Amino acid sequence: EATQANQATHQKGKPVFAWKVTNPKTNQIAYLVGSIYLGKEEFYPLPAVIEKAFAASDALVVEVDITKYPIKQEQSSIMLFFIQCLQGRFLSHKWDEPTLSLLEQALERTHITGYKKSYLTYYALPNHIVLILSEALQKEILGIAELGLERHFIPAAKKTNKTIIELEDIQTQQKMLAQLKFKPDFATLQAFLRDFSIRESLHKKTLLALQTGDTHLLDEVIEAYGIRILDYRKILLIDRNIIMTEKIKGFLQDDKTAFVLLGAMHYVGDTGILALLKKEGYIIEQLYDQAA
Repeated sequence: EATQANQATHQKGKPVFAWKVTNPKTNQIAYLVGSIYLGKEEFYPLPAVIEKAFAASDALVVEVDITKYPIKQEQSSIMLFFIQCLQGRFLSHKWDEPTLSLLEQALERTHITGYKKSYLTYYALPNHIVLILSEALQKEILGIAELGLERHFIPAAKKTNKTIIELEDIQTQQKMLAQLKFKPDFATLQAFLRDFSIRESLHKKTLLALQTGDTHLLDEVIEAYGIRILDYRKILLIDRNIIMTEKIKGFLQDDKTAFVLLGAMHYVGDTGILALLKKEGYIIEQLYDQAA
């Protein structure tokens, strides 16, 4: 039986992190694709099945059209903070040896050297250290915003005159983030540094989940973040998933095919969009890359 299952999977091809959803009452379809807003050169070209789904769609649906906003220039931000430090606006930290050792390990792991290393070691506020190290680790494992799926598909949608639909706006997302009670203190930084290797492993697990189309693996990542860091699942995912699902159901009542590109974590788990649609009788079929 296992051999037969393997043969069937081989015939289908390699599963990708994308699905076709069908409204059984109207046979109207939509495509759902997961993103992490980051990417690498090696991610392209995308699986043909995803590009074909996009080409067959009438509208591109995203959380926010991020091409309206400039990509944050990390170095400019650091230099601004560095200048503020030199002006005496912030005080340097009094590191204890264990925490300093963890910081040095994180700096080495993310290949941060030179003035940036000095800034993070002697001048930066705890929350900015967390931000810079997080961005550096994400860049190394998951890639950069310029190569994310949004910056691939949104320009393509504009070029082919597809309708672009935003499920949210930047103000809504800012209000949501404001609900997250992140404490920019030294204790938070210490916890972040202690868990740095765990964060690295979770990034790698996220990448593997996207590469293999494994929703269960990504759900494990969400659970790990909830346990190891802070449980923001309700604010970031559960409440928004319900609203997004209702909007996707609306697209499935239309006669136009929607290509829905959302954060991958919105789709997985018992409270994810796939589960919510399935509970209401919609037919969910994972897409496979037959070229693999």
